[in-house]
Amino acid sequence: MKKIFISSTGVRSGQSLAAWCVGEMLHSQGLRVGFFKPFVTRPVSHNGQIIDKDALLMKEYFNLPEDLSLLCPVFPEEVPGDEVDREEQLMRIEECFEKVQKEKDVLIIMGSEKIFYEPDSPYLPDGVLVNRFNAPVLLVDKFQNENMSMYSVLAIDSFLKDKVKFVFVNQIPLERMDTAYNKLVPFFQKRGTPTIFLVPQDRILTSLTVRNIVDIIRGEVLTGDNRMENLVESTSISSSHLKGSLHLFRRIYNKIILLGLEADTLNAPLISSKVTGVLLTGGRRPAPIIVNTCGDLGIPLAVTPFDTFVTMEKIQKQQTHITPKDVYKLKRFVQLLGGDEARQKIVFQLDELYKF
Repeated sequence: MKKIFISSTGVRSGQSLAAWCVGEMLHSQGLRVGFFKPFVTRPVSHNGQIIDKDALLMKEYFNLPEDLSLLCPVFPEEVPGDEVDREEQLMRIEECFEKVQKEKDVLIIMGSEKIFYEPDSPYLPDGVLVNRFNAPVLLVDKFQNENMSMYSVLAIDSFLKDKVKFVFVNQIPLERMDTAYNKLVPFFQKRGTPTIFLVPQDRILTSLTVRNIVDIIRGEVLTGDNRMENLVESTSISSSHLKGSLHLFRRIYNKIILLGLEADTLNAPLISSKVTGVLLTGGRRPAPIIVNTCGDLGIPLAVTPFDTFVTMEKIQKQQTHITPKDVYKLKRFVQLLGGDEARQKIVFQLDELYKF
């Protein structure tokens, strides 16, 4: 059985999406893909129990038969106090690992974003787990600048004794892509490994859906239920975006305009943002003509009990986690990595690593 360990150089790197992407790439080759994440790092309540969001995503998307308590067995409140406790954690992790890997061709192992040892951490560092599983590493790096990416990858690869075999440098500003390519690709090619993939910042990957927004603001949908997967890039209280029939909303002051891409235009991401939803704040329900106008135009309309300021603050501060409904992000990430060419590189190199 092949293994690949997905780790990260820091928070909000795109580690979860990268793990999902690699799993899908391998699954598309007809391989039986499994998932294992030793520690619960993104807890959520599900059917009365606390589970990990990544484990839930992978279980649902890949239809994994194992219980969530096996896919992600150790909870964050289980803080190790000494070496004995850490060894007990390892024993539990290895016991679950043995069960999860059965009847799998490849296992995606996801780390907790902590490569190095931290005495007060509730998690064992990824470095310990990589060595324990003896797995090649895919490292996800959130781009800051070229030199920082070089330093981070080399430092971690040295610490892990040359186990880093793939690197996703993620969220590179479009205007920096050429420079990043010209500096990073030759630099790592001269070393032979790791294989590096550059992923630009992308409006689709950073967008929420109208459904996400409505959940965040505890909204009630008045019309447009079938357009809840429209994307939201930004919000506005300005009426300048309201054209044609939407001119009616100029008379309404307790509103927030959602701007982005419609769900059926995701294959043409270069088009300009448009109105993809409207929120009415303060709990006020609109006149029927307002609801009917949005219904006729296919624009979701929702009302929230919060005032405009609180609603905007909730939207701007919220960080949502990917779910199986976000397949559009999965497809987009695969495309940005390089599509079939990237898939072939990853599958081929993983096969080469496990030849002997």
